[in-house]
Amino acid sequence: MQLGNYLRSIQEEDIRQGRKHFSLTIPMLLTQHSPQEQALQPLSTYYGPLPSALAEYIPAFSVVEVNVQTLSDEFIENLQHHLWLRNVPLVLKHARNAHYMRQHFSRVLIFASQAGAPELSRLMFRATFLYVQQMASFTKEEMMDLIQTLPPPYEQEGKSTYEQIFEAGFEKGLAKGQAKGRAEGRAEGRAEGIELGLERALLAFLRRYPTWSDEEVAAVFEVPKEVVSRLRSKL
Repeated sequence: MQLGNYLRSIQEEDIRQGRKHFSLTIPMLLTQHSPQEQALQPLSTYYGPLPSALAEYIPAFSVVEVNVQTLSDEFIENLQHHLWLRNVPLVLKHARNAHYMRQHFSRVLIFASQAGAPELSRLMFRATFLYVQQMASFTKEEMMDLIQTLPPPYEQEGKSTYEQIFEAGFEKGLAKGQAKGRAEGRAEGRAEGIELGLERALLAFLRRYPTWSDEEVAAVFEVPKEVVSRLRSKL
């Protein structure tokens, strides 16, 4: 459904721009499932049994599915001239591997400014930072040590992101932890910090790129369209 919304948003943008033809878009889906898990299925499988005379009316399009778990690190690393394609697969593949993230923290978090979009690179850094923290579950001490390995100004950006987002979440969680238990309070605080961080990243993105549709932003950040619409209404 997200891919369908993304394709439609591109067509809507073509219409707004008055283009004569729709832009040809090849949808690509990065996954990280194990061989035992179910791969992407055609949309028709979600409708259940249908007579063949009706099945032809179900929308269908091809999708390039790339399971990052099947890609070698060497192959991904060779995408050095396409950091968007290199960093994202590496993060998806290794985010739960705390040892790998400690060894390659700086390389997977830093996106070079491309196509004159330094602000987008900064937002990708913050979004990746949040994702790694959520998946690897580093302690505050571990995260601060890793942040210090980043070159400026990324070190300052990392510290600012952590302090503004996670510290606020921890404070709320610890306050609730007085009644619910410190460990549970910390877990809830971490979750609130992640949610707050994603919201701030989305708001910053919407301010910087107001012409992006809700569907396009939702596809990039992998959140429901309704979340983007709700945040856009706050601007």
